[in-house]
Amino acid sequence: MRSKKQSKLMVLLSLMTIVLLCSPVLAVELEVWSYTNQKIPQSVIEAFERTHPGVKINQRQPSGDFRTEGLLVAMAAGVPPALTHLNLDFLPMYVENNIVESLTPYVEKGLFGNLDVYFPGVLESVKYKGELYFLPHRMSVNTTLYNRQVFEESGIGGDRPPETWDDFIAIAKKLTILGPNNQVERYGASLQVSTTTTTSWFQPVLFQAGGQWLESRRGDIPIEISEAGKVAFNSDEGRAALNFYAEQLQSRIATEGTNPFRDQKAAMLWQWYSTFVKTWREEGRSWVDVGPILRHKEKVGYGSLAGWVVPKGPHVDLAMELLAFTLRPENVRQFLIETAFLPVRKDIGIDYFGEQHKDWAVKFINEVPYVRFDILHPEIRALQPLVTKSLIKGARGEMPVGAALAEAEQLANAHLKEAGY
Repeated sequence: MRSKKQSKLMVLLSLMTIVLLCSPVLAVELEVWSYTNQKIPQSVIEAFERTHPGVKINQRQPSGDFRTEGLLVAMAAGVPPALTHLNLDFLPMYVENNIVESLTPYVEKGLFGNLDVYFPGVLESVKYKGELYFLPHRMSVNTTLYNRQVFEESGIGGDRPPETWDDFIAIAKKLTILGPNNQVERYGASLQVSTTTTTSWFQPVLFQAGGQWLESRRGDIPIEISEAGKVAFNSDEGRAALNFYAEQLQSRIATEGTNPFRDQKAAMLWQWYSTFVKTWREEGRSWVDVGPILRHKEKVGYGSLAGWVVPKGPHVDLAMELLAFTLRPENVRQFLIETAFLPVRKDIGIDYFGEQHKDWAVKFINEVPYVRFDILHPEIRALQPLVTKSLIKGARGEMPVGAALAEAEQLANAHLKEAGY
């Protein structure tokens, strides 16, 4: 016969068992690292959690530069995120440091569906040394923006944006207004520069001039860009590219940054993308319009590819399931609705921009065939901050263009040599 104490204990144990059985048990928590302006939509995360009971997804933007130091620290501590946001030019560094998992085995199992839906060139652009580690959610196309109202009032015509370097510079001169004491009241153009990267400013004009960022040959032998041990931009083409900037900035027909164009203090903006156009149009700036990628020797522009990759960690299979789920067309579409980037696949139209944005959105799509994506070299993210400061000095007239290119070349080649190339 049980004692009262034993009976109470049995009742307590029974109650505890009921509570435990009725309480949700988290089998696993997955961390997703994203930018606040490029997140996996919350509705997509909740849908995945509903189909995976016991899985909880925490999405956040870690402090600092989480794509380099933050990720390396997390990997070393054994607590990597399940997914981390990636811009394409980080991929070689991740692969060479054994940070990310290959998608190829999962593609072969059919987890990521039919890859033929991606636009021509996208899959080849994201492969590194023949292997697939990354499938992008979106692309950007950087091209000329212009003030349609100013173009119409000046007699140029609202449907006649510049198509070549010569057009751009001539229009910038025509639309620059000087006031009393030779002060600029309106610049013809506003140009982008960056102290951390060359991708959106020097790189496109270098390619348009027919130049290259990194060597593609050693003597007569072609090499893969990922093996390049020297830069190639200190060239006639590099001088032409940097002079495109220097001529405009130093003659004061152009200024720097996005704000002068946004505030109608500049008539054109060199190299910007769809997210900003949508925001500005919705703020009432109906005069913002989209021109073509410029041509010099070649017509070629810059575009970025971004999305998420799977770092090596304890829940790789589940992380791959999550990544594949976010890449379903309906989920990518929701991501594009929230971010206003461009699709990378044929089964998603641009109607998600809405009818009021269709007129300009299609102009970005028309330029996709002329886009060249990021340079796939393991040191490219380290090289760009090294060289861009020298290049900016040349653009601003703080040192001669030739000297700026030579200084940038010396810094870059020294880094590549130290890195073992």
